Amino acid sequence: MEASSSHHKVLGKSKNTQKILFLSTNIYRGNLGLFVKTENDFDQSKFELDLIKNSFSKVNKEIEYKAYPMETLRYFDYDPVTLAAIKTDNLKVIQEKKDIRYFIQDYDLIITTHATSTLSWPLFADIPTCFINNEYNMPLKNEVKTLFENGAFIFNRSDENFFEQLTSFINQDLSEIKKQWRSKKENRVKLIHQYFSSSNTSQRKQIENIIRQRKV
Repeated sequence: MEASSSHHKVLGKSKNTQKILFLSTNIYRGNLGLFVKTENDFDQSKFELDLIKNSFSKVNKEIEYKAYPMETLRYFDYDPVTLAAIKTDNLKVIQEKKDIRYFIQDYDLIITTHATSTLSWPLFADIPTCFINNEYNMPLKNEVKTLFENGAFIFNRSDENFFEQLTSFINQDLSEIKKQWRSKKENRVKLIHQYFSSSNTSQRKQIENIIRQRKV
């Protein structure tokens, strides 16, 4: 089987001293939305496949890929996104169901999509965070988006040259990305205090505070 033959691409600990992690937040739910979502499972999968094909595979560095840990699998088939990541030379797949909180400090750059509680972990850990804003799946509110642009890194799926811009950003030397990250500290503190503070009553409340309500 293809899945079993691909285990050699599964990571333990990378020897790469400059480490990049893509945190997938794809949760397959058929046609059911989560807060704000107009993409079905096929569309979600296709977008991440496009990310791999049109951006990540063109990056001059290794990227580790971590799928969202699903307790109950919706489909019997192996996730096509994970398979595509396994087949891509510069991508390494983490398949252990480890909580990101326990090894997030191993990375120099975190890339993720969808406005979920996952987004808070790299921000609180003060790790350069690149957020892909997807207008079809849990996008940021406009006011949060402005703060995020000033306090972290954001790329909008709707932009004409989205894939090229994202690739160019990741292709920078990580020392340069860290320098840019440090320059955004003051605005990032405001972003975290206003929208990610532990004073919020729950993770759900935090998420509702940052997601743009999209009317279909």
